[in-house]
Amino acid sequence: MRHHENGAVLHVGGRLWERDESQYELRKANQRWEPVGEFRGLSGDQQMAVKILRESGGMGATEAGRHLGVTKQSAYDRLEALARSGTIKKTNGTYYAA
Repeated sequence: MRHHENGAVLHVGGRLWERDESQYELRKANQRWEPVGEFRGLSGDQQMAVKILRESGGMGATEAGRHLGVTKQSAYDRLEALARSGTIKKTNGTYYAA
Protein backbone atom coordinates (compact mmCIF):
# COMPACT_ATOMS: atom_id res chain seq x y z
CA MET A 1 0.00 0.00 0.00
CA ARG A 2 1.33 3.46 -0.92
CA HIS A 3 -0.20 6.56 0.67
CA HIS A 4 -0.83 9.81 -1.23
CA GLU A 5 -2.61 13.07 -0.45
CA ASN A 6 -6.13 11.76 -1.19
CA GLY A 7 -5.86 8.25 0.21
CA ALA A 8 -3.78 5.25 -0.80
CA VAL A 9 -3.03 2.90 -3.66
CA LEU A 10 -3.03 -0.84 -3.06
CA HIS A 11 -1.03 -3.05 -5.44
CA VAL A 12 -2.19 -6.66 -5.65
CA GLY A 13 -0.35 -9.36 -7.54
CA GLY A 14 1.22 -12.75 -7.51
CA ARG A 15 1.48 -15.85 -9.60
CA LEU A 16 -2.12 -16.86 -8.81
CA TRP A 17 -3.57 -13.40 -9.55
CA GLU A 18 -5.52 -13.75 -12.78
CA ARG A 19 -7.10 -10.29 -13.12
CA ASP A 20 -5.97 -7.52 -15.45
CA GLU A 21 -6.33 -4.87 -12.73
CA SER A 22 -3.62 -4.81 -10.12
CA GLN A 23 -3.78 -1.34 -8.53
CA TYR A 24 -6.74 0.04 -6.62
CA GLU A 25 -7.38 3.46 -5.13
CA LEU A 26 -8.51 3.50 -1.49
CA ARG A 27 -10.04 6.24 0.66
CA LYS A 28 -10.32 6.27 4.44
CA ALA A 29 -13.96 6.47 5.52
CA ASN A 30 -15.89 5.28 8.56
CA GLN A 31 -12.71 4.24 10.40
CA ARG A 32 -11.59 1.91 7.58
CA TRP A 33 -10.15 1.84 4.06
CA GLU A 34 -12.76 1.56 1.31
CA PRO A 35 -11.98 0.80 -2.36
CA VAL A 36 -12.82 3.62 -4.78
CA GLY A 37 -11.85 1.90 -8.03
CA GLU A 38 -8.91 1.05 -10.22
CA PHE A 39 -5.93 3.40 -9.84
CA ARG A 40 -5.13 5.22 -13.09
CA GLY A 41 -1.74 6.69 -12.22
CA LEU A 42 -2.31 10.18 -10.75
CA SER A 43 -4.44 11.34 -7.86
CA GLY A 44 -7.20 13.87 -8.47
CA ASP A 45 -5.07 16.70 -7.01
CA GLN A 46 -2.13 15.73 -9.23
CA GLN A 47 -4.37 15.61 -12.31
CA MET A 48 -5.68 19.09 -11.46
CA ALA A 49 -2.13 20.46 -11.13
CA VAL A 50 -1.14 19.03 -14.54
CA LYS A 51 -4.34 20.42 -16.10
CA ILE A 52 -3.66 23.91 -14.72
CA LEU A 53 -0.07 23.83 -16.00
CA ARG A 54 -1.21 22.64 -19.42
CA GLU A 55 -3.86 25.39 -19.70
CA SER A 56 -1.55 28.15 -18.48
CA GLY A 57 1.52 27.19 -20.47
CA GLY A 58 3.59 27.03 -17.27
CA MET A 59 3.83 28.74 -13.88
CA GLY A 60 5.72 28.92 -10.63
CA ALA A 61 4.72 27.46 -7.27
CA THR A 62 3.21 30.70 -5.94
CA GLU A 63 0.83 31.09 -8.87
CA ALA A 64 0.05 27.35 -8.90
CA GLY A 65 -0.82 27.55 -5.21
CA ARG A 66 -3.33 30.34 -5.90
CA HIS A 67 -4.96 28.31 -8.70
CA LEU A 68 -5.04 25.11 -6.63
CA GLY A 69 -6.20 26.81 -3.43
CA VAL A 70 -3.18 25.66 -1.41
CA THR A 71 -0.13 27.31 0.13
CA LYS A 72 2.97 28.04 -1.91
CA GLN A 73 4.86 25.31 -0.03
CA SER A 74 2.14 22.73 -0.65
CA ALA A 75 2.06 23.62 -4.35
CA TYR A 76 5.86 23.45 -4.49
CA ASP A 77 5.89 20.00 -2.85
CA ARG A 78 3.20 18.72 -5.22
CA LEU A 79 4.91 20.12 -8.32
CA GLU A 80 8.34 18.83 -7.26
CA ALA A 81 6.93 15.31 -6.81
CA LEU A 82 5.38 15.48 -10.28
CA ALA A 83 8.66 16.75 -11.73
CA ARG A 84 10.66 13.94 -10.07
CA SER A 85 8.28 11.37 -11.56
CA GLY A 86 8.71 12.90 -15.03
CA THR A 87 5.04 13.87 -15.32
CA ILE A 88 5.90 17.58 -15.64
CA LYS A 89 9.07 19.53 -16.47
CA LYS A 90 10.80 22.27 -14.44
CA THR A 91 12.99 24.98 -15.94
CA ASN A 92 14.36 27.91 -13.91
CA GLY A 93 11.65 27.64 -11.24
CA THR A 94 8.77 27.38 -13.74
CA TYR A 95 6.81 24.15 -14.12
CA TYR A 96 5.42 22.97 -17.47
CA ALA A 97 3.10 20.12 -18.43
CA ALA A 98 5.16 17.49 -20.27
